[in-house]
Amino acid sequence: MASHKAFWASAGLLLQNIGGFLGMFSMAKLAQTWGRRPAFATSLLLSFLSTFLVFKFMRQTTDLYWMLPLMGFGQLGVFGRVCGLSAGGFSPTSLRSTGTSFCYNVAASSRRRGRSRSGKLTSRYGGDMEAFRTAGIWVSLVLLVGIAVLPLLPETKDQPLPEE
Repeated sequence: MASHKAFWASAGLLLQNIGGFLGMFSMAKLAQTWGRRPAFATSLLLSFLSTFLVFKFMRQTTDLYWMLPLMGFGQLGVFGRVCGLSAGGFSPTSLRSTGTSFCYNVAASSRRRGRSRSGKLTSRYGGDMEAFRTAGIWVSLVLLVGIAVLPLLPETKDQPLPEE
């Protein structure tokens, strides 16, 4: 039984990464043509919608084949040069790598806290699979906060990077 679960966990991760690979290329092209801010917004929205779809509606093993690549496309597409270019484009040369690293590390720290909060939410909603689904949907709402903040950031498409 354990090897059966390990197989499906590995298959799910592979499918999600295939979608992520395609998402990174797509979002990089979108950032190049539309601009970084619209691409970032699209990426965050796709991430939220695909996460909601998986947590709310994935019920059968066959759903893995199409839902997990979509989730990978949405969630990992943001890393297709959108995230790094956007973060780096707001900083002067002397702080560019520090600013980008700070953003990535704050996100990693938040992700760790998110896992903990998701466990607490799951317990609060009853501790079963439906509670886990509900907690996952609640935690994914943070992506909408990212979309709400985007209008405050400058668009850096076709502009030189800031110098000191």
